[in-house]
Amino acid sequence: MKTQEQISAEVKKYTAFEGLMQKQLDTWYASRGFTVDRTIACKQYDCLVGRFRVEEKIREGVKHDVLIEIIQDLPSKNLGWFYTCDCDYLHYVFTSENRLIKILSFRFIEFKSWLLSIYWTGKLFGEYQISTKGFGLTLNLVIPISHIPPTLLSNHTIGVEVGRLL
Repeated sequence: MKTQEQISAEVKKYTAFEGLMQKQLDTWYASRGFTVDRTIACKQYDCLVGRFRVEEKIREGVKHDVLIEIIQDLPSKNLGWFYTCDCDYLHYVFTSENRLIKILSFRFIEFKSWLLSIYWTGKLFGEYQISTKGFGLTLNLVIPISHIPPTLLSNHTIGVEVGRLL
């Protein structure tokens, strides 16, 4: 079991990384003509990009899947961001060597509806991943990007733009 000191060190390291990535995201949003307001960040979303509420999930490395947090902490049974989030868009951000590499932009309400009513049907025993980093023992649903309908997301490879932002 991790000590409180170890947990604090992990959280501090991730918070610094997240802050660095948020600065790069803010620059990227501005380059696309959007203003960014992070002062209003709350449990339901991370920032306002233009008039849109955006939740950002930042992941190190370029992966072929997205992790959807179902349970934030198993012992306390706290629901994950998938259930507590109230945003217009989910931006799933992949990084490498502290640089933005790829951003997937999901219309969150449509994505959530698809996941609950179509994808998850019959897949409850699908692939899950447990994370022990940071705040708790977290249960994530693993969804291969290739399983997500293209109509639900825009793919932005930094330096090579594909699709719409919002």
